[in-house]
Amino acid sequence: MSRVEDPLLLSSLLELSQSLAASDIRAALPRVLEILSEAFGALNGAVLLADEEGRGLRIEAFQGLSRQAAERAHYKAGEGINGRVLVSGKAVVLPQASQEPLFLDRTGVLKEQRRRKTELSFFCVPIFLDQKSAGTLCLTVPYDRARDLDRDVKLLQIAASMVGLAMKVARLVAADRQRLAEENQQLRLELRER
Repeated sequence: MSRVEDPLLLSSLLELSQSLAASDIRAALPRVLEILSEAFGALNGAVLLADEEGRGLRIEAFQGLSRQAAERAHYKAGEGINGRVLVSGKAVVLPQASQEPLFLDRTGVLKEQRRRKTELSFFCVPIFLDQKSAGTLCLTVPYDRARDLDRDVKLLQIAASMVGLAMKVARLVAADRQRLAEENQQLRLELRER
């Protein structure tokens, strides 16, 4: 049985879609990372979102990191793996993260694993919003030579696509609420004038 048919992964995707159906997408992101971390056996994970101009990334939600580590992890567009994924819109997988000089390790996870003399794999996939790369979803997992990297990156791309769609819906709902509030205010002003 392949892992895609694995009931744990299928139930994880179902749980992910249910979490993203929440009215507050930003509040749902930590749960998304919790689900993915459990499904992939990840040490940590993060969702990074680009600023309005698309020039930099900051962690919006994280799992398995300290708040201080998360606050250190910000990147300019094109900087490090996350910055490159933002700019290119293409997933990057590092089977052995310690071998990649572009892995900046701002969270300190690689440094910690070196002390333990263990290796890590790093997955980073883009999050798209209106066909434009708007952030990244990344997971750090223990290195396993037998891991099917292609399959795992595809599953993470599905998760990132779900996050992007939920973000789009949240923006549309917020814009609609704003429009309705403005119309309501305008109608009240017109009624007062009459």
